[in-house]
Amino acid sequence: MAKGINYKKTDDMKAAIKKACPDGVDVFFDNVGGELFDAVFANLNRHARIAICGQIADYNESDPPRGPRPMHTLIAKSARMEGFVVFDFKSEFDTAKKQLATWYNKDQLTYRENLVGGFDQIPSAFIGLFSGENIGKQMVKVAEAE
Repeated sequence: MAKGINYKKTDDMKAAIKKACPDGVDVFFDNVGGELFDAVFANLNRHARIAICGQIADYNESDPPRGPRPMHTLIAKSARMEGFVVFDFKSEFDTAKKQLATWYNKDQLTYRENLVGGFDQIPSAFIGLFSGENIGKQMVKVAEAE
């Protein structure tokens, strides 16, 4: 059974991850970085794989905090960490769009979105991305379709 952790209600993320993943973490897809990365990293298994796609926790930091240097742990656990940029898969976009459309049309795709209305809401919607105000895809409806 899959378990989730509400990071907004968790005081000790490292312990929460250990409880949710008592056998450790084998694969970690990181969009957040910062303290969340540190907590997951502390629970890695041998031969774990980490994909780094974003570091939103530090995007607005003028002097990003220095976390643990992972090199020794990566060596000791024979783990692998690699950057992930969606444009590396540009050649597969058409195939992916068709597959996603098929799942969507068959109600096999579950998603969440946060929609706010009004062109004047663009700045607050954007800022809300960095403070965790949205759940799912953040969108702004600027006008009704003609």
